[in-house]
Amino acid sequence: ICDKEITSSQEGDISTKNLVFTYKYLNALDKAEPDSTRVVTEDITQLEKSLTVSFSREGSCSKKGVAPNQVGYYELEKERVILSTMTSMDMMSSFQEVCVMSNTFVISNLDFTPSEDFKIYYRNEKGVLVDLKACFYKSAMYGDGDVFKVPSENKVCSCDTGKITCQ
Repeated sequence: ICDKEITSSQEGDISTKNLVFTYKYLNALDKAEPDSTRVVTEDITQLEKSLTVSFSREGSCSKKGVAPNQVGYYELEKERVILSTMTSMDMMSSFQEVCVMSNTFVISNLDFTPSEDFKIYYRNEKGVLVDLKACFYKSAMYGDGDVFKVPSENKVCSCDTGKITCQ
């Protein structure tokens, strides 16, 4: 794992600035190949200039339930952030079992101003962008499936596949 921070001043360039990335094995799957597009949002939390995104995804792990070494990085653009991982290919012969693993990205001091059009994506290791279906409402980000109260409007709202619904 790289100890050096990757930074750039250009919008859309990759960065690890102010990023804490963690990963862990969750469970084994009984299938021949992982589906690299199966990414399930677990949590999205935005507090001021901090963004936390957790999701689970399919990959290859060891028979002993160990996820391979991974690094995380991100690209911040005006209307989106793209989260990416890179898995160590060393000893990949040890990681032949299909599994579900969790990835968490915590980015602090993030210079961004999210809006209703702001999107959060995960770019899998094949280069495919997967929309994590985040929602933005009243200056806060929410994850797919989040339910929250809006006391000032006496409403209960939810984030459902990237759309806010209130009752």
